[in-house]
Amino acid sequence: MEFIKELAAKAQIVVKELGDLFTFSLFEASYLKNRALKGTIERAFDDYIESLLSTDVGNKNMYKRAKVSILKYDPKCTFATVDVAWLKKYELWMLKTEKNSVSTVGMYLRCLRRLFNVAKIQKEAYPFGRDKYVIPTATANKRALDIEDIKAIMTFETENETTRRCRDLWIFIYFSNGLNVADLCRLLNKNLSGDEITFMRKKTQSTQRKEVKVTVPLNEVSTALLHKYRNADRDHESYLFPFLCKVPENDEEAIVKEISNVVWLINKHMKIVAESVGIRKDVTTIYARHSFATILSKSGVALEMISAMLGHSSIKTTEIYLSGFTSEEKKKATSVLMPK
Repeated sequence: MEFIKELAAKAQIVVKELGDLFTFSLFEASYLKNRALKGTIERAFDDYIESLLSTDVGNKNMYKRAKVSILKYDPKCTFATVDVAWLKKYELWMLKTEKNSVSTVGMYLRCLRRLFNVAKIQKEAYPFGRDKYVIPTATANKRALDIEDIKAIMTFETENETTRRCRDLWIFIYFSNGLNVADLCRLLNKNLSGDEITFMRKKTQSTQRKEVKVTVPLNEVSTALLHKYRNADRDHESYLFPFLCKVPENDEEAIVKEISNVVWLINKHMKIVAESVGIRKDVTTIYARHSFATILSKSGVALEMISAMLGHSSIKTTEIYLSGFTSEEKKKATSVLMPK
């Protein structure tokens, strides 16, 4: 009863403020103003995660991780309490206390920003933007190796079969346009034609952006590694590599989990390789992709070609140049990736 009285009192105040300007639409807008600010971030995360497609497992897992991190920092946060100062303190906590990377901070805060956008928080209470809080971005070059590091990794010897296999897969990724592991695992035999692999990037398939076709020219090293680790089943529709062979075909959650396991295993053993050859960096599969792009760029290869080979859909010039380079031009460009 008391709650109803409070609502009625608020309604009377709004009616009085509107005066002769009163309309039901203005009344509704004024009455509901700032209601979204009272909503909890936890509830917003739950609602948004629930709204994602069941097949969008990767995004769901990212939002779940962001939710866990943000609620660990501030379990009772709301849209009203998350302001510029809050965001700066959260960023510092993530970097200093949780020892997270700038890249991880950026991913989680982009998730939070998305919740603000969905809730349609009014401009004066919106904490993100050029003159407010700017989400940090990682510097890509810090995750790239030079050609001498690549040579050290390629010539590394070990009796541990798992470490050797993970090193080989990392090298295959490096020579294969810096393939995303998700794309690597999902490749089918039909994607292989002669000395090229052609596929549509998984990242663009799950968004509203135009799908991007990627062509990977195989050199002698990547060809040898492909034949060494290729799936024994050569059916046209079977996987090129055996990573997902035992996973139910339509179980997207299980597929994403298995891909995560592959990434984890490669990264774990690449740390061993890096330490063994004296590379003082936390070398991961991301390093293979960034090294591919950086070494090509430093060798004078056109940015448009690099973008096309990486499968970037966000760069407008990529679409213009994507079909403009021949297979021979791509092979010539990627020849600089091979240590001498």
